[in-house]
Amino acid sequence: HHVGPKVLAGDLVYAPAQTRDALEYFSHFAPGAPRELSGEFSWGGAEGEDGDLTLSVCYVGDPHEGERLLKPLRTKVKPRADSIGLKDYVAVQSQFDGPPLSSQNQYLKGGFVAEMTPALIDALIDEVKPDADLSIVFEQCGGAISDVAPTATAIAHRRESFQLLVAASWKNAADNEAHRARVHAAWDKVSPFTSGFYVNLNTADQKAVDDNYGPNRARLTALKKEYDPANLFRLNANIRPAA
Repeated sequence: HHVGPKVLAGDLVYAPAQTRDALEYFSHFAPGAPRELSGEFSWGGAEGEDGDLTLSVCYVGDPHEGERLLKPLRTKVKPRADSIGLKDYVAVQSQFDGPPLSSQNQYLKGGFVAEMTPALIDALIDEVKPDADLSIVFEQCGGAISDVAPTATAIAHRRESFQLLVAASWKNAADNEAHRARVHAAWDKVSPFTSGFYVNLNTADQKAVDDNYGPNRARLTALKKEYDPANLFRLNANIRPAA
């Protein structure tokens, strides 16, 4: 697909006091946005020690149309910093790349969200409370993903609006268990608002893996029995052969 070489992209950074307003506005804005626009909210983490909430956007269509489309997003809840402008697509594409070998230890949990409800926002603000070590990320879904029927492929979760991630990042490996426990505690607060998960964000719980394929599971286990009855290919989000 032809993109760029220049695209309209950048960040809107909100003050801590704007968190609820920013999340609520984007929750209504995103589902109706054209597929040329993608957005990702990040809250907390190493780059947000003061509690900043950052919305990173990229619009790959006509920049003039993008300016018109993004205007309400940039003005309804006025960010305290706005870096949206024409940028090289390759630079935007690689903006979140980390080093080949990171000094950080990381752990995350993720799941799909049909709607960013007031109750979910309440849980994030009142109970999760991201900081320098713990971050929340909302990745926008929809677009071409939702063009395909949920039963057409293995992937059942194609109608959700967002993917929600709870992640921790820290330097000292001696703190591994404490940070994992904190992610799990935060995830327990928000997981009731999720439905299924992106399969690369695997879980050791086989029942959760089975359930994640939804109505497609029976067809997949039958195929597994036909082509891999001994379950040789199992070091993944495993689909076990039908009995």
